Parts: sequence; structure tokens; C-alpha cells
Amino acid sequence: MLVAIAIGLLSLILIYLEFFVPSVVLGILGGLGFCISILLFIWESADIWPIVIFIVVMTTLLVLTIKLSLWRLKQR
Repeated sequence: MLVAIAIGLLSLILIYLEFFVPSVVLGILGGLGFCISILLFIWESADIWPIVIFIVVMTTLLVLTIKLSLWRLKQR
């Protein structure tokens, strides 16, 4: 589960950097990593509640990452 969490956090960093680097590669890698982290967590977990909590937390962090990136772009 630790690997899935690490991949998810790294994906969020890549998605954040996508807003400031003129390339689509970071966004694609971030999106793929985000999906892979969720699938890996589902594969590693035996219970349903940790999966639901992980998906809700990761989705919330994704929305906050996008909002932070857009806010930072407005500051420039």
C-alpha cells in the first residue's frame, strides 16, 4: 500500500508541475500514475473501506492540487 500512496503523491506533483511547464508529458504521466496508484491500492487491499477512503482522499487532493495550481497562475 505504501507504493500506491507514493505513486499517487508523485502523480500529484507531476500534475502540479504540468501547469508551469509547457509540455503535455507531465500531465499524461501524472494522470497515468494517478490511475495506476488507485488500481494498485485496490489490488493490494482486501477490505472495501480503505479503498473507498483512498479514492476519496486522492480525488480531494487532486482537486486541491488543480485549484492551487490555478491560484498560483493567477498570482503571476
